[in-house]
Amino acid sequence: MTIAVTYRGAEKQVGSPLRRAATPPGGASKALGAADEAKSRAAAGGGASGGAPQPCDRSRAERASCRGASVRGAQAQQPPDAAAIAAAVEAFRVLRTDASGHLRSQLQSLLAEVARLQQRFASQAETIEEASRESEQRSLAAAESEAASETLALEGEVRAARAHVVAAELAEESAARSAQQRTDLLKRRVAQGHAELAAAQQDKRRVEAECESVAKQEELSLSALHQAEQRLRDAEESQASELDAMRAERSQALRSHEEQLEGLRRRRDATEQERSLLQHSISSIANVGEDVDVSVSRHASPAGNTAEQTSTP
Repeated sequence: MTIAVTYRGAEKQVGSPLRRAATPPGGASKALGAADEAKSRAAAGGGASGGAPQPCDRSRAERASCRGASVRGAQAQQPPDAAAIAAAVEAFRVLRTDASGHLRSQLQSLLAEVARLQQRFASQAETIEEASRESEQRSLAAAESEAASETLALEGEVRAARAHVVAAELAEESAARSAQQRTDLLKRRVAQGHAELAAAQQDKRRVEAECESVAKQEELSLSALHQAEQRLRDAEESQASELDAMRAERSQALRSHEEQLEGLRRRRDATEQERSLLQHSISSIANVGEDVDVSVSRHASPAGNTAEQTSTP
C-alpha cells in the first residue's frame, strides 16, 4: 500500500512538470502576437511610404531603432506575405530557443525528481521487504514451533497407543495360554474319565462274570444238597427196612449224616449269605452306573474266593 501511494505521488510530481513543459510559455505567445502586429504594420506602411530607409549613427538605441526601421523598410519593400513569413520564422526561432532552454531546465529538474523518487522508492521497498522478511521469519518460527509441539504430542500419542497395543497383545496371549491350559486340563480330565469309565465297565463285567460263576456254584451246591437229601431219604428208607438188623450201623450213619447235613446247612447258609452280598453288590453297581467305585471289586473279591472255596470240595 505504501509503495502504491508513493508511486502515485511520484507520478503526480513528475506529470506536473511535463504538463508545464507542454504548455507554451507567455513569452512565446507575446512573440507570436508581435509577429502578427509587425505583419499588419508592414501591410499598412507599404502603401504610405515607398522610399529607402535612412541610416542613423547617433547612439545604440538610435542604431537599434534605425536597424528596426531599416528592417521594416526592407520588409515594406517586400511583398506582405514574405514579410509575414520572415517575422513568423524569426518569432518561431526565438520561441524555439526560449522553449528549449525552458524544457532543458524542466527536464533537469524532472530527472532530479525522478532520481529522488527512485531512491525513495528503493528505500521504502527495502524497508517493506525487510519487514516482510522479518514477518515471514517470525511466522516460520511460530509454525516450526507449533509443528514441533504437534510432533511431540503426536509422538506421545503414538507411544501411548503402542503401549496400549502391546498391553492388549500381552493380555490376549495370556488369555490364549490360560484357555489352552484349561482346554488341556479338560482334555486330560475327559481322558481320565473315559479311562475310569472303561475300568468301571471292565470291573462291572468281571463282577457280573463272578456273579454268574457264584450262581452256577450255588446251583451246583443246591443240586448237591438235593441229592444229599435224596440220598438221606433213601438211606432212611433203607434203614427203616433194615432197622432191626442194622441199628448200630443206623445210629452211626445217622450221626454221620447229621454231621454232613450240618456241614451242608452251614455251606448253604454261607452260600446264601454270599449270594445276598453279591446281589447287594450288583444292585449297587447298577445304581451307580458309570461312576461305580473300585471298592466293589475289592468287596466282591472275598465272595469270589469263598465261592471258589465252596466249589472246591
